[in-house]
Amino acid sequence: MLRPILLLCALSIAAPIASGADLAIVGATVVASPDAESLRNATVIVRDGRIQHIAPRDDKRQPEAKTRIDATG
Repeated sequence: MLRPILLLCALSIAAPIASGADLAIVGATVVASPDAESLRNATVIVRDGRIQHIAPRDDKRQPEAKTRIDATG
């Protein structure tokens, strides 16, 4: 339960950083909804302050990002 909260905190902190720049949050656990299964060790790509792409960390089709935040823990 703590990881989704940490991801939300990282996204809220990163929003000003991400405006006009690309941001990758790598190694996160993503919970799309309370009923959905979580996606562990994922990469979240943020562009212009909005989530654009979520995929497993090892997905080779991910867009590049200028800034990376390591969310493993």
